[in-house]
Amino acid sequence: MYHKSILPSGHPKTICIKNGDILKVGNLIIKSIHTPGHYPDSLCFLMADIIFTGDTLFVGRTGRTINRGSDTRLLYKSIKKILSIPGPTIIYPGHDYGEKPYITLEENIQISPLLRARSENDFLKRMAEYESVR
Repeated sequence: MYHKSILPSGHPKTICIKNGDILKVGNLIIKSIHTPGHYPDSLCFLMADIIFTGDTLFVGRTGRTINRGSDTRLLYKSIKKILSIPGPTIIYPGHDYGEKPYITLEENIQISPLLRARSENDFLKRMAEYESVR
């Protein structure tokens, strides 16, 4: 994913952000996590015990895979990456679709059948059921 910023001179600067890159903003240290599935270039950003999940993970559900370029198998792999993060980590999704605007990872696992899938095939089945009722 490319990020454009403006240099003090007023000229744009583009940087490429890859999986695992560490971004330093003042005293903040932010790790990028490539999470394809909803879209091929999806990224999440982890800061200590907070993760900004964009459209990859929401309160109570994952992102959808109905768009061109979406891939449910890749989304499963991306969700597995996020599930490896400690449970008390707070998720801030890109949109407020749940009962509240943020949730801990462990709470989200408890309320989301998608996050409790036992395997990739189970996840694919649950996603197909979920998306057929939406």
